[in-house]
Amino acid sequence: MNPLQRSLGMVTASEALKQCTVQRVFSRQRRRKKMRRRLAAVCACLTLIAAGAGGWMIYQTPVSFISIDVNPSLELGLNRLDRVVQTTAYNEDGAAIANCLHLKNQPYRQAIDALFSNQLFQSYLTRDSSLVFTVVSQDENRLRREIQELAEYQAYHGQCYATDAACLGEAHENGLSVGKYLAFLELSYYDQTVTIEDCHTLTMNQLQQQIQQHCGHQEENQKVPCRAEETSGASETASLQSDNGSNPGSQYGYGHGYGHHGGHH
Repeated sequence: MNPLQRSLGMVTASEALKQCTVQRVFSRQRRRKKMRRRLAAVCACLTLIAAGAGGWMIYQTPVSFISIDVNPSLELGLNRLDRVVQTTAYNEDGAAIANCLHLKNQPYRQAIDALFSNQLFQSYLTRDSSLVFTVVSQDENRLRREIQELAEYQAYHGQCYATDAACLGEAHENGLSVGKYLAFLELSYYDQTVTIEDCHTLTMNQLQQQIQQHCGHQEENQKVPCRAEETSGASETASLQSDNGSNPGSQYGYGHGYGHHGGHH
């Protein structure tokens, strides 16, 4: 006999009433236990959902960026697993290509392979074009090295630069890929009349030609090299002294080749 039944034995009441009371008490206890189990199950589900949502947010958050500029101007955002989670076009040519490719969730090298397999993108890779990759990442050395090892990079005489998140933010504020924005920064140092709007309509090759023209003019007058020496992929910021003795490229890593760079020129 349990304690409840013993206590009821001292109560003067019919046996039927006693049994009914016992059943009601036990029923309430069972309901409470079920409620606790349900609450525990709900809490466990909410914990799993929160963990899953947090993991999904981490997966979807880009931590590295690679801009690819010819005339099409595209930028790939990579997550911690080097998978493409964001594709942004910065001109109409880039948008036309991005709309016919499904690069999301692909490893970035596979995405670049798909890009170079696209006939529309290939149509821009002519003798007069410039293929420029620009990396923004805390792991920039590895990414640049892997990009430079790509068969497409070597076949089309690519150039690879790197800069920082501050420059990336300014580029996006001005509606340019970070690669084109770096080119604009160097060209604007030589030619203060050039505008962001001009760069929206110029191809990467046209921007580089204008930079080279200014560099050639400076070489003739000052007898100093204008573009940084090739470093075979090693990061280097070339010095470019302004009138006040400061390096105008030091904030972003541009100047004399507008970036930490490697590749073919």
